[in-house]
Amino acid sequence: MALPSGNRRETDDWDPTVFASGSRMAAAMSVALERTPALAAASLLFRVLELSANVLLLACLAWLVRFLVIVFLFVSLWYIPAARHVESYKMPLVFPVLCFVVDDFSMLGLHPKPRSAVSMYRIMVFRVVVLLLFWFFIAGPGRHEAIAKQLPWLMWCLFDRGIMKKFTDNSSSTEQTEFRIDLINLWRALGLSVVVLSLLWLSIAIHMLLVGHFAGRPSPLRAEVSADMTRVMHLTALVDETRDLGDGECRDALLRLKQQNYPRFVLMNIASTFGPIAGFVSRFAAEVYSVVIFAVSMVYYAYMKYWLPAIAQGILGSLLACTVLITIYNIALRAPMQILVEAKRSWDRGIATEPYLDIIRADKGAQALPALFIKIIGLPFAVSTPLQLVVSWGSILGVVGVVALFVFQRFDLGIENEGFSAVQDGRLWTGQTGHHPATGQATTSNQGQVVELSGNSIDLNNADAPAETNNGST
Repeated sequence: MALPSGNRRETDDWDPTVFASGSRMAAAMSVALERTPALAAASLLFRVLELSANVLLLACLAWLVRFLVIVFLFVSLWYIPAARHVESYKMPLVFPVLCFVVDDFSMLGLHPKPRSAVSMYRIMVFRVVVLLLFWFFIAGPGRHEAIAKQLPWLMWCLFDRGIMKKFTDNSSSTEQTEFRIDLINLWRALGLSVVVLSLLWLSIAIHMLLVGHFAGRPSPLRAEVSADMTRVMHLTALVDETRDLGDGECRDALLRLKQQNYPRFVLMNIASTFGPIAGFVSRFAAEVYSVVIFAVSMVYYAYMKYWLPAIAQGILGSLLACTVLITIYNIALRAPMQILVEAKRSWDRGIATEPYLDIIRADKGAQALPALFIKIIGLPFAVSTPLQLVVSWGSILGVVGVVALFVFQRFDLGIENEGFSAVQDGRLWTGQTGHHPATGQATTSNQGQVVELSGNSIDLNNADAPAETNNGST
């Protein structure tokens, strides 16, 4: 396989579809840990903040703002911009994470065919500012009471005043609402924490947008390809040569590669292999438990003859039950044991297999966020015991953490196959085995690189390219 030279722009000629996604992810992670470990850690933290500002803030605002307003905001400021950027109105529905993360963009500059994210981040900054303005308008009793006197129609259209009074000034509330909110101080703390994290993300995003104008250096949002991309391409080719080997031989070959030339190369271990599976199981169990919580809450409201809350809790519980059934259906299609089989095989080989990455993709990229939205919107009005609160908080925070890691691995490490480039190239989804060449015993580059992975040693000539400045860093 011929690889391009060190010229950054020649990465446009590199065809990532001939390599397995697991090989690309392992290579990119190795180079990121070797060359820019601080930037990699900062990128992961930024993704946590990004999900807090663009997912949690909107969902928490649904506690106070009428649901139709939330739907309007989501469609106009989340779904439509994402669909236009991907140039597909289907992909943000099939892969909802695209509504919250910019496709064809890596914070590390490791996407093979990047596009500028400046316009999308301008929209993201605008929508987070809009959400924060909602929060600040209702932060103090004096503010929303003044608005209610001057613009009563606006307050009626935007806010459920009874619930808003409970969240902002419960002791002096004269508004009545049928919705109960037990342990309200803890839910207030969650909302306040989300606002703080959103402000932090907003300041970083604005800095990245303006750094080119005031600091005299290019913005990291302008689709720069890192100088380290050449090294990622070389290592990807080396790792991908193991795909025709047996599981044990594959792991031995990768160990030799790690020991002789790439000490920061990370093989799949128990935590990285079975951790996502454990996260999936715990998330699934928490969602089943949340369906029970919604059902009990619906019965309570119906018994008290509070019909609006009963209907709302019934609808949310039904939607969450649908996500659970979709998960069960997808597992049944793959056969339940395939999840464990692919996890075990990934561990044995030392690198993630394509079916394993497909399973993780379907869970984290497609099913986790809709369920998270439903739980955040409805659980404050359904939870009634400390145990239910612990499970609810644990599932919410856990999903944010694992989805942020998923976004870092797929987008920042450059293995994403769902954005505009994938739509254009016809390579949607992660399964690319049909595009692989049938065989290949050695990889040769224009730098005289020869690799023999199935033997007892690895001979690399000039494989270790000198470290260069990462043009995608902040």
